[in-house]
Amino acid sequence: MNIKISPELAEIAGIFAADGCLQQKYLCMWGNIYQDKNYYDAVIGPLFSKIFKVKFNLHEKVPNFVYGFYLCKREIVKFFNEILGFLISKKTYIVNQLC
Repeated sequence: MNIKISPELAEIAGIFAADGCLQQKYLCMWGNIYQDKNYYDAVIGPLFSKIFKVKFNLHEKVPNFVYGFYLCKREIVKFFNEILGFLISKKTYIVNQLC
């Protein structure tokens, strides 16, 4: 499937490929609590909210040393799976070719 990807969506997809996880009912993105927190607050959170028109809370998972979010929106899970080509699995490592 050929789709036009905006620079903002490409950035989210790239971050998701590195830090994301897609499940049947939710997606999550977690970065390093020390190295990525400012980037998540300043860039990822606002960009994700803008593109997908959702509100969510970025938060720490101290035992795992990560910072990010869970999002339980089936339409967004479906978009990441069917349009962007991410697999529903424990960790996202493989992305289908878009073009």
